[in-house]
Amino acid sequence: MPRTPLLRKFQALFEDFEEADRSGRSVEAVQEERRQMRLSRRDFLKAGGATVGAAALSGPLGARRRHRHHGL
Repeated sequence: MPRTPLLRKFQALFEDFEEADRSGRSVEAVQEERRQMRLSRRDFLKAGGATVGAAALSGPLGARRRHRHHGL
């Protein structure tokens, strides 16, 4: 496992060439697909915040609804 940023870049480049060879696509196409699939830190934080917010709001409300549903 690479331990430095330079070695990680080389490993990623090697993996891109292997994927291009396996799939018959160009290295540029493989790298562009990888860039599009990668979540930015900002997008990750937005999704995480939305998930936590939804869980925080639905927890007490969901419990109250279940409680009423059972006739309690």
